[in-house]
Amino acid sequence: MNNILSFFVELLKVAEKIGRRIAALTEAARKAGIPVVYVNDNFGKWKSDFHNVIEYVINENKPGKPLAELLQPQDNDCKFESIEKRKAYLLY
Repeated sequence: MNNILSFFVELLKVAEKIGRRIAALTEAARKAGIPVVYVNDNFGKWKSDFHNVIEYVINENKPGKPLAELLQPQDNDCKFESIEKRKAYLLY
C-alpha cells in the first residue's frame, strides 16, 4: 500500500509540473491573441457541465484541485461543452 501512495505522490508532482508549463503556455497564447480552447473530457461523461466539474473538484477539495485552480478557463477562452467526444482518441 505504501508503494501505491508514494507512486501517486510522485505522479501528482509530475502533473503539477506539467500543469505549470501548460499554464505558462496558455498565458503566452492569451497575450499573443491566440485562442485557448478547452474541451470536456470528463472520464466518459461527455455531456457533463464543464463549469460544474471544475467547481466540484475545487470546492470538494479533490486531488486535482491544484491543477483545476491553475488551469481553469478564463472568461475569454473557448469552451466546447456541446461537442460530444465518443472515443478517448482521435482516430477510430
